[in-house]
Amino acid sequence: MKKFYVLLFSVLTLTLFTQQLSAQCTIQLLASDTLVCAGDSVTLTVIPPTDAHQLTSTMTAGNNHRGNMFDIHALNTVTINSFDAHPMGNTTIAVYYRPTPFAGFENSASGWTLIGSAAVTAQPYGTPTPVPVAVDVTIPAGQTYSFYVTSTNTGVSLNYSDGTSQGAVYTSDANIQFLQGVGMEYPFTNGGGIFTPRIWNGRINYSTPITTSYLWSNGDTTASISTEITATSQLSVDVNVSGCAPQTAMKTVVVSTPPVQAGADVTVCEGEAVTLGGSGAVSYSWTNGVTDSVSFVPQASGQYVVTGTDSIGCTASDSLTVTVNTVDNGISVNGLTLSAEASGAVYAWYDCTNDTLLSLVSTQSYTATANGSYAVIVTQNNCTDTSACELITTVGIEENSGPDVLILSPNPTDGTLNIRSEGQVVRQVSILGVNGQVLGNSFPMAAQTSIDLSAYAAGVYFVRIHTENETYIRKVIRR
Repeated sequence: MKKFYVLLFSVLTLTLFTQQLSAQCTIQLLASDTLVCAGDSVTLTVIPPTDAHQLTSTMTAGNNHRGNMFDIHALNTVTINSFDAHPMGNTTIAVYYRPTPFAGFENSASGWTLIGSAAVTAQPYGTPTPVPVAVDVTIPAGQTYSFYVTSTNTGVSLNYSDGTSQGAVYTSDANIQFLQGVGMEYPFTNGGGIFTPRIWNGRINYSTPITTSYLWSNGDTTASISTEITATSQLSVDVNVSGCAPQTAMKTVVVSTPPVQAGADVTVCEGEAVTLGGSGAVSYSWTNGVTDSVSFVPQASGQYVVTGTDSIGCTASDSLTVTVNTVDNGISVNGLTLSAEASGAVYAWYDCTNDTLLSLVSTQSYTATANGSYAVIVTQNNCTDTSACELITTVGIEENSGPDVLILSPNPTDGTLNIRSEGQVVRQVSILGVNGQVLGNSFPMAAQTSIDLSAYAAGVYFVRIHTENETYIRKVIRR
């Protein structure tokens, strides 16, 4: 039975040691970001394991006040992680530090850094009470830092013990020395005295670095790297920690590329509105002054590019082509014949004067049979447009001339039209509309006369002139 207990104790000891070693071998791989845009830089850092230690001053008490100042001297580089105190009751404990010994700075907050404060529940007398303040202060080898651990409740004190010599080493281990300090009121002396020497009751929780080497997938050998990410990548690091098995840590960094789509190409007729809208992102910006999902009228065919931005600021682009089909709606006039200038189209002729579609006329040319205005409706490239109305004024009216010279000026005219006949007397002048109707008469009985057209609307008119032997018709334009 005795051997059985010894074996059981050995197994338990080995198990505890293995668990402790395993915890000391654990590493962390941190990334500044794991979802980035192409071209962004990412910083990856290995957090190596540390060797945890504790050093207890004393828990014998015997005296008390609000708090203590004390020095810690590092024989090797250490990181102070936290403190366990010995409060006489529930309170809030604040922790300060300064990177020099405390002597001479007991009465002033200047130069002290408040690390933090936290409420604690006092453990039974003689038992350390953890203070949940992450101290995280590294003391380089050979340096002495000071700490001020104090109750912020002036009604609750911390236990401490009387010392023998301020600044003397009270206790130590292979890495740090704990030095006797002083006791005082909160905050700092607060008008009270300094009680010295005093030994702070509590426990120092600290860690020492472990020898570690690194080899990243890009060949770097530092604990931290920054690298540009152009595509989704898996980055790895091989870590060798003294006393531990080799480890490999990996981190996948994903490049966000929004699936931006501009949409299908668009074909429209000249003057027709278009609405372009992107998809696959959160916001969109178009070229050529286009606003996403807002209609506009393109002036010409061209390419339109949309850039979409996703929720983390990454962008991608796509494009489409807008084709603007135009219609040649020009008309040429030759006498009474109007001809559409577009070839290979569909035509429909229109009587502008009577607002009538000449539905039986679908050829490229049309010969007017009556005075009036005419237009052509052209359908070309799946688009339809209408020409301007062209005026035909010579159906049933002939402009003739005789042996005499007849001069009309100015033509066009803003109002007054001068008429002069060489060799014959002008007996009668008649103003005709484009349809041949008589709008006015005058009887000058002279070779030279003037007529006033200022009362007439701008447009085309005809002047019929009777001389002694002939009748003449001339076209006049009233501006």
